[in-house]
Amino acid sequence: MFDRSLLLRVCALAAMAQLAACSSSSPSTTAKGAVAGDTTQTADSKGQDAASGTDTAAGDTAAGDTAAGDTTPAADIVIPAGNTLIKDGEYYMGVQAAPFGNLKLFFKVTLTAGGALDGGGVLKTFEIRAVSADGWIGDPLATAKDVAVGKDNTFKISFDSIVLPAKTTPTGSDVPVSLVLTGVIHKDNWFCGDVDGMVPDFGQALTGSKFRGVAWGTEKTPAESSCEGDNNPIYTHIATCPSIAVGTNKMNSATRDRTFEVRLPDGPTPTEALPLVLLYHGVGGDAPTMITDAHYDALMKTEKLILVAPNSERDPKTGKAVLKTDWYYGASLFDMDNPDLVYFDDLVNCVSKTYQIDPKRIYVTGMSGGGLESTFIGANRAAVVAAASPFSGGFLVKWPKYDHKVPFLVTWGGTEDSAYSQNFDTLAKQLIGYLLGSGNVTVQCNHGMKHTWPAEMTAASWKFMSSFTLDSKDNPFATSLPAVFPSYCSISK
Repeated sequence: MFDRSLLLRVCALAAMAQLAACSSSSPSTTAKGAVAGDTTQTADSKGQDAASGTDTAAGDTAAGDTAAGDTTPAADIVIPAGNTLIKDGEYYMGVQAAPFGNLKLFFKVTLTAGGALDGGGVLKTFEIRAVSADGWIGDPLATAKDVAVGKDNTFKISFDSIVLPAKTTPTGSDVPVSLVLTGVIHKDNWFCGDVDGMVPDFGQALTGSKFRGVAWGTEKTPAESSCEGDNNPIYTHIATCPSIAVGTNKMNSATRDRTFEVRLPDGPTPTEALPLVLLYHGVGGDAPTMITDAHYDALMKTEKLILVAPNSERDPKTGKAVLKTDWYYGASLFDMDNPDLVYFDDLVNCVSKTYQIDPKRIYVTGMSGGGLESTFIGANRAAVVAAASPFSGGFLVKWPKYDHKVPFLVTWGGTEDSAYSQNFDTLAKQLIGYLLGSGNVTVQCNHGMKHTWPAEMTAASWKFMSSFTLDSKDNPFATSLPAVFPSYCSISK
């Protein structure tokens, strides 16, 4: 008969510093081999507003999915009585998804534990809920149980097949994910480590991602999401511009080797100052294809402008995009800490040294991921951008405050406009709400042709952008739209 006063024994670290998790029906039972931690997961994925308590529909979560600690067999250890390992309670956990430009996700963790720091222990329960940027908290996604913590304070938990509710994702769509947290508990009750797992809709592993959890209510703004904290590098602008010519060009900007395309209007090399348009491609795309798909070759036969189409950061060995999102529009990086904003600055500066550019007529546009990128740049370089025209775009982070209200033409393809299972109809309408709330001139074109750039919209987009300069005071679209705009366009109100 077991003595209930004896210390609980669980599995400990085996060779290679791997963790084991086990469960015991009696506090003094010795585990001879590890068993997976049980997982409780809700089939109902409604969330609750932290302030009002109102139920809000979110993504479906399948019951029975597992979340567990590592199951490697381990030697016996004795857990000290009581709990000085980490305080029971609620924690704010930030996750930065490296393949998505360190895009941040947030969770509420509720845990209970037993053991001692530097003495081994167990996370008896580790429940996670998704949290939105504005504080909405979802229902439990999963709960890991009886996760072993080694004498070096390390642990490992896997959450398989959970669905992040639309209200907590940057794109406003449900996102299935699996998460593997390999972490360490620190004194003063915080924990951090590495994240692996998968985002199936994007076919993307989360290798290289990070997480950090601190006591609920003590998190910084924005919340930190790595062991090192969020001490992001601050880049400097390019010191010496490269030679630039029509065609493919190279530049090292923000410590990254980049390429971009330059196109000039038909006819002799212009000597007068011309508008500059920066055109951004989507996820998995490239600059030359984007120029064709956006019909700019045809536009430039009649319109006088200089076109620059950047490529996203590429792996020098494979030529593929370094980020699954191609661009850094999802990161909470809004100035010289964002490589894409520095790249934009360097492109404008260096192209202006080669060609006569009118600094009051600089515009940004793009499609899909490029629509998200041109929105991000338009919002965060408002002192430079005279107008923006994103196609199937949106804004994934907190809308900034700025003095110059950049005019926006928002174009998308209706309720069936989606890519990678993300709903661009939702993103477009959300963006229009941000713009109207900030007092920006806004025109919208819902073409209803799904995720595409209609040929007739190129002339309309150019007409909209070129109608504004950086110091424009009047709104030429206050009461009506010119005939070049298709019938599906309207003034946003």
